[in-house]
Amino acid sequence: MSCNGSDHSGILKPRGECMAQRRAEVARTGDSNVTQMHFARQGIITDEMRFVAQLEHLAPELVRDEMAAGRMIIPANINHHELEPMAIGVAAHSRDPRSHPAALADSGRHGADL
Repeated sequence: MSCNGSDHSGILKPRGECMAQRRAEVARTGDSNVTQMHFARQGIITDEMRFVAQLEHLAPELVRDEMAAGRMIIPANINHHELEPMAIGVAAHSRDPRSHPAALADSGRHGADL
């Protein structure tokens, strides 16, 4: 699903227009599942996936495939137009620190503290 995309610098434009299109699609089809994983499992590469791919220096198809397999997530709630999408997962550079003991040791924090 492509909405308003990113400009030439790779910066994702505000997601308001895209979210409006997704809501219209929900009204038209009755399919209220507008999660990134849902689109990935349908084989659709969203603007958020493209943005994350560029940010992480990955192919958009890899981001889609990792999401479809459940090995990556993009927290991109439809109600938060201002957020900047990021990836959390095996192939991403941004990972959940609770799953990386070395990162916890370096931070002086423990998984329960996060």
